[in-house]
Amino acid sequence: MKLKLDKNSWNKLRRLGIQGLSIIIFDDAIGPIPKYVYSKHAKLIRRILQDRVFSSKVSILAKYACEAKLNDELYMIIECFDSVGERIKTNYIVAQIGEDADPIKVRTLLKSLKRKLNGLSNINREIIENYLKELL
Repeated sequence: MKLKLDKNSWNKLRRLGIQGLSIIIFDDAIGPIPKYVYSKHAKLIRRILQDRVFSSKVSILAKYACEAKLNDELYMIIECFDSVGERIKTNYIVAQIGEDADPIKVRTLLKSLKRKLNGLSNINREIIENYLKELL
């Protein structure tokens, strides 16, 4: 599901160097699935959406690293957050950033979003959009 933000928010994401953003939610039946995305045109986001196994690879990578540069020169930053319900589920915020990005500022934004989403039982598009607008 595509995230819908106002033009000002999109411009701020671009100025930070974020080329694409995905929220990967853990589903009990399927495992980690990309649920919410910004910029389906970003290479990393297209890969996450097209390759169902890639979300699982991201979840494994997130256990060991918070940043990664992939073989195809894609640079990503990952933040994990937990949602609660019948059990605690680990979810992921994944950002593709460009070479001109400031990784520290991007990480600060992702950590702030993580703090807001951490512990929620119902994560939906409107909540994510509102938090992003608030943080930007």
